[in-house]
Amino acid sequence: MEVTQKNIEVAIKGKWLTVPALEVNGKDIVVGGKWLKIARIEAEQWLKTELENPQEYVELLKRQKAPGLRADILTFKQKLPAIEPKYQYPMEWDSVAAIPLTSFTSWWESLPQESRKNVRRAEKRGVVVQVKALDDGLVRDLYELNNDSAIRQGKTFTHYGKSLEQVKKDQEAFLDRCDYICAYHEKELIGVIKLIYQGDIASILTFLPKTSHHDKRPANAMMAKAVELNQILGARYLILASGGKMGMDACKKLCEQFTIASEQLRPHGLFAGFHNHAAEWAILDGNMRIMDFIAANTPPEFVLQLDVGTCVDAGADPVAWIKANPGRIKIAHLKDWAPGSRADAETGRGATARPVDHARRLGPGRGVPSARFLLSLVVGPSRSGGANVASLRRPLYYDSRTGRRKIWLGGRSRHGHLLANDP
Repeated sequence: MEVTQKNIEVAIKGKWLTVPALEVNGKDIVVGGKWLKIARIEAEQWLKTELENPQEYVELLKRQKAPGLRADILTFKQKLPAIEPKYQYPMEWDSVAAIPLTSFTSWWESLPQESRKNVRRAEKRGVVVQVKALDDGLVRDLYELNNDSAIRQGKTFTHYGKSLEQVKKDQEAFLDRCDYICAYHEKELIGVIKLIYQGDIASILTFLPKTSHHDKRPANAMMAKAVELNQILGARYLILASGGKMGMDACKKLCEQFTIASEQLRPHGLFAGFHNHAAEWAILDGNMRIMDFIAANTPPEFVLQLDVGTCVDAGADPVAWIKANPGRIKIAHLKDWAPGSRADAETGRGATARPVDHARRLGPGRGVPSARFLLSLVVGPSRSGGANVASLRRPLYYDSRTGRRKIWLGGRSRHGHLLANDP
């Protein structure tokens, strides 16, 4: 057990205070209370893991003599999906509002009609919902949102009247694993959800619609977006992008690592995979290409994520490759390619046939019954002479099971390679 005594800042009723703490195995324990001293895990409900071996923590706290760290009681919580007590300690039941998500459609169809109407009303009244990362612009928007009303739900709002610097400090926690779901109306932020990711659980840290815009139903629109985003973020594939030019020894070593990764991920329902670029279509030894070697020397469940544009650029046939490896290409990146330029072409004007046409050729009954196709749309030359890739914001993907094209709504990966759900 790794133990460090230190001071940390904690937020209490909207104000930051410095308190003594014990860092134990990466978790900070703080002690509070006037007469009965209670030890707790700081920010426990937002951590990825729950307290393990609580009796060890109890024994550690019994030995503490430092001021501010002596405790009478240790409290901790169990995390979902555990809903039955794991320990024999005295306990209190807590209420948790949780949605088990299988798909956005099933959640949407289970909603009352009025809730669905409110989401549609928000859209008709000009509400636009975006997934954003924290930056100075969003901090300013949050500052304005906080100051919309001093009273919320009949209580004093602790964030009312805070400065920009204080707002920024309040938002600095968990930035490496959060999204801001923002509702805008004519460039004005009228609601925000801060969503914290804890493994396969997403928790709402902040849910703040603007009171003065209640008629536009921003709360309904944001919640629908949150559910939709979490379904998309059910990533099951860990994909390594092109490794560049390789010799036989390097390729063998890479395949060994791929095999180990597949074995480690298999018990968790996850899959390792490889995303090709043009270099992997080079001849490795005799008549075998690097991609052929990777396919032959990795487990059957190892995903061969096909980049169609670079495949065509290297002179290979993407359709023949998919047919030669049935069931291995669970995700394909469809994009048009400019001959000789090593860059994406304007969609429909490059060396590759229209990407959606490729997807249709590879649909049900054509060797890829359950693949996801990520489609990059390029809308024309930019001022610098390069290409404006619209897919950096809202790419389409083609679902070969249904034959439908859909907008990719994810916000945590610009190319979305790790966001596809296994059908």
